[in-house]
Amino acid sequence: MVVILSIILLRWILIERLFPSIDGMLIILMGIMLLGYIIIVKRRLRHNVLRNSIEEPKE
Repeated sequence: MVVILSIILLRWILIERLFPSIDGMLIILMGIMLLGYIIIVKRRLRHNVLRNSIEEPKE
């Protein structure tokens, strides 16, 4: 997680220097939204896997 955040920070700095405009902000916002979506999906998948593994012995 820390590595991913640091990479995003470096990219954000580069984008801000290259495109100090609305386009740069849009790219950053899209990246943050995409990352958030990926994290949510991964958490849901992990949660489902844990739930399935807990439910199986009960049956």
